[in-house]
Formats: sequence, structure tokens, C-alpha cells
Amino acid sequence: MIEEFCELLAVSGVLGALSVEDARRRVIPNKYLLALGVLWVSSVGVVAWRRGLHAAWQYGAEGLSAFLLMGLFLLAVAGAYERFCRRQSLGGGDIKLLAVLALYLGLLPGAACLALACLAAAIFSGATGRRSFPFGPFISGASLLFLWPNFLF
Repeated sequence: MIEEFCELLAVSGVLGALSVEDARRRVIPNKYLLALGVLWVSSVGVVAWRRGLHAAWQYGAEGLSAFLLMGLFLLAVAGAYERFCRRQSLGGGDIKLLAVLALYLGLLPGAACLALACLAAAIFSGATGRRSFPFGPFISGASLLFLWPNFLF
């Protein structure tokens, strides 16, 4: 139990630092995505230690499948949007962040996280009148709303 809590704190810290940097520079550096990936690999190790190798293989396979499907889907959607609308949609860092978060959340909760982040960004845009802003803080905040309840309840 303490291992999961420590991992969640580390993930939250990485997401917080990532959000600050994205808000300041409008870029999500790969070092944060790599840190999240390393933390996820360590969580597979914790699963193996606590529940056995079979559970770790299942957890790992589910996470990697969600990572690939989320990343490829978002890459295809963003590419199609940019081609037909001639405007940028999601940046590459946002796509990579959502794919890495799918490792932790899974595919459907990852998609729900994206929907919640879009809703929060739309509310922010409507309230401030800004049409261009960093999306990473919204993704990070939405993901924490999915990650913490899994631990607490």
C-alpha cells in the first residue's frame, strides 16, 4: 500500500512540474514523459512483487496496449484535423502525455481523462476568451482526478 502511495506522489509531482513548464514555455519536455514511463515500469515491478508475475504481465500488457492505442489514435485524429482544417490541434507533447497516462489509466479511463481535460479547457477558454493556451495542465489535472480516487477508494 505504501509503495502505491509513494508512486502516486511521484507521478503527481512529475505532472505538477510538467504543468508548470508547459504553462511557462508551451512545451512538454520529454524528460517528464520519460520519468512517468520509468515510474510506470517500477509499478509493474511492485505488482510483480505483491501479486505475482502473472498479474504483472497482465498489468503490463494492458498498460502497453492502452499506450499504443491511445497514442496512435490521437496521432491519427490530430493529423486528420490538421490536414482538413489547416489548423493545429493537439501538440506532439500533449499526444505523448496522453499516451503515457494511458499506461496508468487504461484506454477507456484515458479517453475519459481526455474528455474531462477538453471540457475544462473549453470552460477556461470561454471564461478568459483565450483561444490558444497550453493543454498540458488540463491533461495533468484531469488525470489526477482519475488516479487519486483509484488509490483512495
